[in-house]
This record gives sequence, structure tokens and C-alpha cells, in this order.
Amino acid sequence: MKYIVLLVLINGIILSNCSQKSNAATNTALEKTEAFDESNDKKEILELIRQLYKWEANNQITIGQLAITDEIEEKVIGFDTIKSLEFIDMFRKTKLLSEEFLSNYQKIVKTLDKKFKLKEMEWFAGDMPPYGNGSNPWCNCQDEPYAEHWNKIEITFIEINQFDASLTWTWGQSDWSKGFNYKVRVTKENEKWKISYLQGFDFDKFTRNN
Repeated sequence: MKYIVLLVLINGIILSNCSQKSNAATNTALEKTEAFDESNDKKEILELIRQLYKWEANNQITIGQLAITDEIEEKVIGFDTIKSLEFIDMFRKTKLLSEEFLSNYQKIVKTLDKKFKLKEMEWFAGDMPPYGNGSNPWCNCQDEPYAEHWNKIEITFIEINQFDASLTWTWGQSDWSKGFNYKVRVTKENEKWKISYLQGFDFDKFTRNN
């Protein structure tokens, strides 16, 4: 009889432990699901993109501002990789751009500096730069369609999960959007969405000779 009671107690403990583990696993799964609210995340990402372009319009930072010219300012001989760190610090303070983007930006500056010093690239005053595509890399554009254009930017998601997303943006309901889109990737960094890739700053395309 004692053995029967003991077996019943053991089985009860085992079943209780299994139930607790099952409940814990279920709760963890629910927490993960609740943490990723796709609709809300999409709204946050749209606001992130719009805030970036508001900031860019108000600051107008370009890699060309880092160019170092010769004594007679006739042609570019390199890029200021020290001053570029000030740009990086400025970007970081926006809390809009990820460390991946900042690292890529600095890599671009260092690569251009090296290419000019090795005379693999040549850029005379008044000419278009030999890198990039001749447009503003933040938007791959020469101009914006209207004032406060960032408020009308629309995005289309290619894919999204709780950690990363890829998308394209356009100028919204405007003729400027016809045949135009701009690729962006975002990532979660310290639980906050940040921009990790902008099409205009694609390393390989930006640093090759035109």
C-alpha cells in the first residue's frame, strides 16, 4: 500500500512539473508574439524614415564636405577621415541611424581617401565627383518635390520580422514617385528601430569610379 501511495505522489509531482513547463513555454511564446506588433512596428518605421529626412533637410551633410584640396584648391587630393568622426558623432546623436550604417559611412570615407591618395580617382574643382551617382545619396535625387517633403513619404515593406525589415520609400502621391523608389533596411538596436542601410550609401556602388 505504501508503494502505491508513493507512486501516486511521484506521478503527481511529475505531472505538476510538466504542466508548469508547458505553461512557462506558452507564456514565453505569448510574450514574444506580443512584443512584435507588426502594425505598430510599421508605424514606428514610417516615422523613423520621415524623421531622418526631416533631419537631413535641415542639416544637409554631404561626404563632399570632407574633401581635401591641394594648395591652389584646384583638385581634391583626399578626404578628412578625422572630421568624418564629427559627422559620425552627429549621426549617432540623432538616434535614427544604426552602428552598422555609421561603420559603413566611415568605411566609405576611408576608401575614398585612399583612392584619391593613390590617384585612382580624380576630381577637379567645379566638376561632378567621380564617386556615387551624381545625386544626393540620401535620396538619390537632385531636388525634393515640395516643402516638408518628409511628411508625405510613403513606404512599402518587402519583409519584416521582430528584428529586421527591408522596404522602399517614395515621395507619396506625386508624379515624382513614378518610376522611383529608394531601398532601406532597418534593424532593432537596443529595442529601438534604426536605419542600417540606405541605397544611396551602398558601399560598392558609392566607391566605384563613375
